[in-house]
Amino acid sequence: MIRRKVYACNEYVAESDKKRSFISGFTGSAGTALVTLEDQLLWTDGRYFLEAADQLDCNWFLMKSGQPGVLTLTEWVLENLQRGQKIGANAKVISTVSWKYYVDAFGQKGIEMVQTAEDLVGKVWDATGERPPQLDEPIYEHEMQFAGRSWEDKIKDLREKMMDDNVDAVVVSALDEVAWLFNLRGADIAYNPVFFAYAIVEKSSSTNPKLYLREHNARLSAVKAHLNCGDDGQCPVGTPDCVNVLDYAAIESGVQAFNDVQENKTVWISDSTNYYISALITNKNQIKSSPSPLLLMKAVKNSVERDGMRHAHIVDSAVIIQLITRLEKELNEGIEWTEIKVGEEIDKLRMEQVGNRGLSFNTIAGSGKNGAYIHYSATEATNNAVNKNNMLLLDSGGQYLNGTTDITRTFHFGEPTDFQKLAYTLVLLGVIDLAMVKFPANKTLGSSLDTLARRPLWQYGLDYGHGTGHGIGMFLNVHEGPARIAGRRASSSVSNERPVYDGMFFSDEPGYYDEKRGFGVRLETIVMAKYMSTEYGQSDNTLGFEAIAFVPFEKKLIKLELLSESQRKWLNTYHRECREKTGVYLKNKGMQAEYDWLYSRTEPVPVAQQTLCSGGNSNFITMLVLSISAIINYL
Repeated sequence: MIRRKVYACNEYVAESDKKRSFISGFTGSAGTALVTLEDQLLWTDGRYFLEAADQLDCNWFLMKSGQPGVLTLTEWVLENLQRGQKIGANAKVISTVSWKYYVDAFGQKGIEMVQTAEDLVGKVWDATGERPPQLDEPIYEHEMQFAGRSWEDKIKDLREKMMDDNVDAVVVSALDEVAWLFNLRGADIAYNPVFFAYAIVEKSSSTNPKLYLREHNARLSAVKAHLNCGDDGQCPVGTPDCVNVLDYAAIESGVQAFNDVQENKTVWISDSTNYYISALITNKNQIKSSPSPLLLMKAVKNSVERDGMRHAHIVDSAVIIQLITRLEKELNEGIEWTEIKVGEEIDKLRMEQVGNRGLSFNTIAGSGKNGAYIHYSATEATNNAVNKNNMLLLDSGGQYLNGTTDITRTFHFGEPTDFQKLAYTLVLLGVIDLAMVKFPANKTLGSSLDTLARRPLWQYGLDYGHGTGHGIGMFLNVHEGPARIAGRRASSSVSNERPVYDGMFFSDEPGYYDEKRGFGVRLETIVMAKYMSTEYGQSDNTLGFEAIAFVPFEKKLIKLELLSESQRKWLNTYHRECREKTGVYLKNKGMQAEYDWLYSRTEPVPVAQQTLCSGGNSNFITMLVLSISAIINYL
């Protein structure tokens, strides 16, 4: 079994760790390969069906997860393997919860899940001489002006949580959690400002936290002053606010030290930690395996982080408008553009911005039929022209010292068809309905909200094969838990789902993808959950969403007659904010052409109510749908 994960179960993978891609040719971020002596199979979800079909050769069976008649990996193993046979896997890239699931499921038929003694795929890859080198990039401090809270205070917060839960120590394995906890950033993995590390924090303040770094001797000089440790990485005696910096491989002995039967300490090891680490504890009764306490601490942003995210998204919105202003002008002048050129130019603009530290993911620029690939990546072989005949789906984002950005807009530079307008409008209605909702604070699951964004499409028998919204980090990973806005059928980790809290950031990104008609639509705006006033509720018992990215929607693609009065008001308010925030930023930067483009796209629409598909009672319908979703979620 070959998974696309790194040792810390990070979503994104370093080039040298892309073993599933090496063995299969499939490059998507979600998928599991299974190789037997006779068969080669790959499971992936609806986001990657088209991509996988293109990338896998005839030796592979593509297993489309969730489709009628398609066996899950577990079902296939139970149906095709015999009692006494074994499934081998690298336990360093499979989470503890997944490993235990496979052990229990396969055990029903006497099939054993075993750790391979060697990294078999890595061994084959090394033999080719083509495996990329391992990166150990410099680590640096994420300064207080951006972080808003010192690492010393974060350690105190964590220890208070450990006391509340009666836990003696926490093993931190998620790379973004380690980076956030110690206010450090790196670049070991593309698009993620993280570095390979583990950490152990004990409840007792007399025991210094331990940080386990790859190439720790070479990296120590950059962090020792920040972490208050000595030249050897060790804490001077009697220094409480200090971190011991150790070699990465020493995490094994660090975890095994908790096997001391005399101390019998309870250790918090998240169920998302790789099984190799959690298996080092011999007495499983010592392990608290619930989700990491740092998940929620990191996801609920402090006031400095919130302001930073707002500013980063205004800067990033201006970048989008810079590109589209130029692109539209040059297409009208007959200058040729391609998907690759769009990607290169938007990436270049982002990286010119003050405080930018690269991209937050690989830019998606899909023209025409390529826009129907949910996670498309342009290559020389697939590079479509960008012109007035096709829609362009542009999904991109950046990493800034004060925030992580992610935004999607869909454009048509010519005359769209009526169905393209319908699809765009239905997706926009989903964006608006989710953005307008108010809901009980700190107790509502994102899966209860997902229906709101899908309802307009469902009314026409349409849908999309991905979640509606993901959490987003603050100069960290573009996808962040523990909350997300996705139906349970689309969620891969429902057991870890947490309610939406004040201060969490999410994407609001419904879509529609039509391979036959040759286009895709996705509209993504980052929003922040915040307390909202209501007519009867208290000021701290209701949440809503504040949009923080401001790029106008395309009026030529909107069938205005489908919008209710309240939806039109929301659109006008949003476009006014585009002028007040992104527009003012452009004006101050002397970008008159870009400002004029923005201004022309944000003229108010008439608000007069008509008989609409969404209905004049859209607020009532929205609340009804939300109530039904909440009941289903409760049941």
